[in-house]
Amino acid sequence: MSSLDEPCAALNGLLQGIERAPRSMIVLDDRFRVLGVNKRCRAMTCITKGCFLPDVLDGDSDKTRYVLSQALSMSMSLPIRLEHGERSWTFNVWRIDPLRDGDTPLIMMAYDAANTMAARLSKVEHAHESVTRRLVATETERDRLRRAAKRLRQLAEIDRLTGLLNGETFMKRCNAALNQPDAEGMFVFVDLNDFKPINDRFGHDAGDHVLRTIATRLRDETRRRDLVARLGGDEFGLWLDGGDKSNLRHIVNNLEQVLTQPITWSPNGSRQILLNVGASFGAAFAPEHGRRAEQLKRFADLEMYRHKEASRRIMRA
Repeated sequence: MSSLDEPCAALNGLLQGIERAPRSMIVLDDRFRVLGVNKRCRAMTCITKGCFLPDVLDGDSDKTRYVLSQALSMSMSLPIRLEHGERSWTFNVWRIDPLRDGDTPLIMMAYDAANTMAARLSKVEHAHESVTRRLVATETERDRLRRAAKRLRQLAEIDRLTGLLNGETFMKRCNAALNQPDAEGMFVFVDLNDFKPINDRFGHDAGDHVLRTIATRLRDETRRRDLVARLGGDEFGLWLDGGDKSNLRHIVNNLEQVLTQPITWSPNGSRQILLNVGASFGAAFAPEHGRRAEQLKRFADLEMYRHKEASRRIMRA
């Protein structure tokens, strides 16, 4: 076979023929050197005459060599995928017997538009699936973080011992309720009686059991729309929503009766001990005694101390 600079007449005829072909075509020698590239292929690819095809392409050059070698040894065409940068093309490749005045076979390559499009669609679908998986993973992680953040907010609003609202959250929610148009209700301050002697005699485990039991009773005797909180120590606060004073006073009277009932405690599974605590109540009505939680709390606190002092005088009499 003549060199590239002096191709034989048969090769010249072949190259002239593919130049006019309606699709991209390439002719290689048996060492995979490009002998000719037609106009369509020159416009579409980076492949130029004289280059060694596996060396100018991206992707797996060993795989390219393998397919070209297979094409030289077979009588059927094989598909081959060529890649360069972000672009890729699929060609059909087959063996051409030695031309006149030649002693080695050649390789013919012709662009396969259908398979190229299918490969590109497959690549796009794969990329889409990959993006979808990442989006799903991102959304899952975002949901987990949202749940974690919500849980942290809830923990920051709750008194850990009793599960009631803590004092700060309770005051904020009371003010939110009072900011509503025509807001009415009762702010109740509750202080346990005889709680310190229980702590001193039986220890903090008994005191904690009393506080948790009182918290449960307060929740059970109030309505879903009411607010119940542990303000600190043995003090509790309630916001009873609504303007029906007789009904609100009825709720408080029930609470007074319920909270004076003895509390059963079994330390370490031993015999039961009855713990007796009472409670002093102070109440303030909104809007009569104020339109802010802080005002109502001060008034209810004073009322609670009057109630406690009155009880002490009765006991001393």
